[in-house]
Amino acid sequence: MKRLISRPALLLAVLISGFSVNIKAQDLTTAVQLTRSEQYDKAQTMLKELIQKEPGNSKNYFFLGENYFWIMLQIQSPTHLQFMRKMQKKHIRKELTQMQMTR
Repeated sequence: MKRLISRPALLLAVLISGFSVNIKAQDLTTAVQLTRSEQYDKAQTMLKELIQKEPGNSKNYFFLGENYFWIMLQIQSPTHLQFMRKMQKKHIRKELTQMQMTR
């Protein structure tokens, strides 16, 4: 019985996640994910809409600035962009290992 229930739920989850790219879910997480996946124009539009909705939320401004940073970095120097991505990955790995060590 559990199999019958879990299969449609799994199928529904896959379908919803596939269609979520086309649906404009106006949240900060989606905008950040768009920036990370190098869809800067979509992220910029979404972040500007979020700023109009919530002008007091400083995170929206921060991530809009980060989005502009990545656009400028891409325009200026592709090799510099690769270097920055590598450093970002190292920083993330370092933070994860520190978190694991504190457990």
